[in-house]
Amino acid sequence: MAANAPSISSGISKANAAARHTSLVSNYAEAFTDTYGGIGGVPFIYKTGPAWVQPTGGPDAQWPCLREMRPVSHSHPINTHWTGIVKKIDAHYTKIGMPLNIVAGIAYGNQGHKETFCKLVVVLGLPPTPFEFTNIKAAADYVQGTILSATGFSDIQVAIREWEVNPKCAGPQLPSLDRLDDGDIAEFRHPFTSNPGLALLERQELEGTIGAYFQCPGDDIIFGLTCCHVAAPGHATTGLTVEQAAANHEAIIAIGSGAYKEGIAAITERIGTFKKIIQSEKDSIEWLEQRLGDGTRDFDTFVKKVRRAQEKVMTTEEDMHALDSLNSWITGHLTLPEQRRIGRVYCAEPIAASTIDPTSAYTVDWAFVQLEEDAFKQPGFTGNQVYVGGRVSKEEYCNLTFPCVDDRGDYKYPPKELLQISGSVPEAEMLNPTQRGPDGEPGMPLIKNGRTTGTTIGWLNGLKTFTRHYAIEGVADFTMMETTIILQRGRSGRRCAFSANGDSGAAILDRDGRFAALLTGGGGITDEADITFATPAYQLLPRIRDAVPGVDLFPGVP
Repeated sequence: MAANAPSISSGISKANAAARHTSLVSNYAEAFTDTYGGIGGVPFIYKTGPAWVQPTGGPDAQWPCLREMRPVSHSHPINTHWTGIVKKIDAHYTKIGMPLNIVAGIAYGNQGHKETFCKLVVVLGLPPTPFEFTNIKAAADYVQGTILSATGFSDIQVAIREWEVNPKCAGPQLPSLDRLDDGDIAEFRHPFTSNPGLALLERQELEGTIGAYFQCPGDDIIFGLTCCHVAAPGHATTGLTVEQAAANHEAIIAIGSGAYKEGIAAITERIGTFKKIIQSEKDSIEWLEQRLGDGTRDFDTFVKKVRRAQEKVMTTEEDMHALDSLNSWITGHLTLPEQRRIGRVYCAEPIAASTIDPTSAYTVDWAFVQLEEDAFKQPGFTGNQVYVGGRVSKEEYCNLTFPCVDDRGDYKYPPKELLQISGSVPEAEMLNPTQRGPDGEPGMPLIKNGRTTGTTIGWLNGLKTFTRHYAIEGVADFTMMETTIILQRGRSGRRCAFSANGDSGAAILDRDGRFAALLTGGGGITDEADITFATPAYQLLPRIRDAVPGVDLFPGVP
């Protein structure tokens, strides 16, 4: 994703942020307040209709509301008209010389508030090229006043912003994640294990993710699923057949330089934190013991406090020693790129739209990596068990994956923080979910673990997004309707996107562990994606099985 793309916004220079802000607000007063607090913080250049409500009294009135994107309901009445509306919008913008990158249907709410105040706004994404504000406004007004009105949706607002569409990419004996290991350090161990979410490197500047493992019955070969733009970027236009890939023999490195450095830095930082915690608890113990002897304190209470501090020292020392051991193993076995070779490209399909009709097309962008036996066949390989801990606490996981309390029933947190990939989500459920959101309406929470953002949870949007892909080297522009995922923000309110650069190839799962989609890219202006795009499993798996007959998801491991 182009993190430093030039700004659009009526020809305003990005070098002068203050002037840009002033010019945007002079054209459209709510430019920044409409999206304030959202991921990326990209303002609307213009929005039709009345202004969105802001607080008018009390202590909150001095600050704009913190906004967040939310999914459009799968039962919204516009759904049956959506592809026709998108065609007309795209045709109009092409005619007036303002080709769109994105046509998205998004809902908006205020962070921390249950109510979704805007059930749907049609957001149009322009490329980072200057356009006159008068032309931007006229085009948006036309969409609402003519195209939407003609289909009975004259009250639906239209917003314009800048938006880009980009892929999200940035022979060791890799162990599987074992939650019985010493110390509570799974979050730091996971980047260096063979569990799905494994970081990949094909070129020095491109890193991505292995999302899931596959195997043919009766065959020992294990395949890792990722994106073509991750595993074979040099063959984006042609792809690689099984025979061509065998002749080319393009090596794949696990844990690219970026992922390696970030993993080591995280371990080093946490060890330093542990040392400070240990010293602080020891100081507390010394202080408590000094006061035990003066006879003026409650003996039993002080003894309990001393014991709690001693236990904290002991568990923290265990975690620190476990991290030290992990750091030693990594630096001893994985320092050099050649030590992290895990296999070669087995096959890759060319990157393209599945059909020439964008309203029925989806992104074709996948590849198989044939994995080395010594890396993935050693005892203890757990296959498709996805780590769901780390950024998402156990309490958050329950609240986000089962937001409707009536659905929880016999809910159990995934054992050992590992969610087994099992089966796939059928088309009927992707289009009409049987699960429910916090309001009781149909909705599908989705989970993924990627190289960059780790474990994140989002919502399947009720409307697909029209997107134009133009930034893939060697590939002609193509358009399609992308399956769209929007971040769920937990109670902690952390500002974390569902995906970012390096997450391409991650498997997106439903809460039961069924394979829902393959993460292929996202839309945004920064390294983080405002919204994430993916190819549904019900469309992807038949293509994979045509290329590699008999292949299926690696079976569950006890």
